[in-house]
Amino acid sequence: MSNKNVPLEDCVFFGVTAVHRDESTVQEYLSWLIDGHLQVVLAAGAIEGRVIQLDNRTVETQYLFPSQGAYDRYEREYAQPLREEGISLFGERGVQFKRRSGSVCIALTPSTMSIK
Repeated sequence: MSNKNVPLEDCVFFGVTAVHRDESTVQEYLSWLIDGHLQVVLAAGAIEGRVIQLDNRTVETQYLFPSQGAYDRYEREYAQPLREEGISLFGERGVQFKRRSGSVCIALTPSTMSIK
């Protein structure tokens, strides 16, 4: 993840791992993320978002916020209704969610490294 307008070292990472009890809900969950949820989080302040299917039952969603303040605003104003929507759609169907966040310490790309 990178955004050339924001120093990545100022950014906050936020990730959600969704582990599905069985494969039957994975495609529906991916559609829900891609067809709206991801865009709402971006509109709420994230500067990037990714959806990664790790295996047949596990989906990782990763977001990058430009600052701690932007992430705090997202948590305060937007996160709760989005989480409630995800739980109402998928929680009773055996999907378990794990959330984590942290400060980006360093971000390297080939263009920012001295490769000899």
